[in-house]
Amino acid sequence: TGVKTEIRTVAETIGKLIHPDVPIRVKQSENLQRPMHAETDDYCADIALAAAELGWRPAVSLQDGLLHTIDWWRGRTR
Repeated sequence: TGVKTEIRTVAETIGKLIHPDVPIRVKQSENLQRPMHAETDDYCADIALAAAELGWRPAVSLQDGLLHTIDWWRGRTR
C-alpha cells in the first residue's frame, strides 16, 4: 500500500475479513524469542529502489490485497 500500518491493524483487518464476529485478543508472550528492544509494533517497507529502478508503485489497498490473498488460500484448501 505504501502506507505504514501497525501489525495490530493488519491482524484486525484479516479478522474482520475472515470472521467478523470473532474479536482479536492480544496477549503478551511470556517467552519472547528476541530481546524486547527488537520488538516492533509496525513495519513499513522502503519501496524507493523499486520505484526508481522499476517504476513500481503500490496499486492495491491493504484490504483488497488481503481479500485477494484470503481468496487464493481458500481456493487452495478446498
